Amino acid sequence: MSSDPLPGPAPGARSAPPGSAASDALERLVEDALAQLQQASTGPSLCEAGRSRTPVPSAKFAEGRLAALRQVRRLAGAAGPAASIEQVRAEWSADLARRRESGAGPDWIAYREGGLAGLADLAGAGGGSDDGTRPAAALRGWEDEA
Repeated sequence: MSSDPLPGPAPGARSAPPGSAASDALERLVEDALAQLQQASTGPSLCEAGRSRTPVPSAKFAEGRLAALRQVRRLAGAAGPAASIEQVRAEWSADLARRRESGAGPDWIAYREGGLAGLADLAGAGGGSDDGTRPAAALRGWEDEA
């Protein structure tokens, strides 16, 4: 794993003001997800384990959690956090349903479940609506400046 910082929104894109609650919550969750992935993947690389057909669902769960949060981070600059979270949640939920229907292996299921868990964590940090389906005002700090 590289120690380089994770990429943020594209230059010039709208993003939460540094130090805002929205930005801090997402960055904290990304850091936690990266630490979880590093802890879970102390053996062979995830790709190598997958090629050897050795299931590594705990590592894939952590990898999925990180991937979904990073996807929200990338999209939030252009679309804002509310739309970004909804878009990623819909994409990951649909893919998880397809993979379950097709009988995908435990790594793919764990990967998508991890991503959805990361999005739920983000919602719990102030990004979820009362009905649990849409992000709430707590993340609108990203949308304040065009």
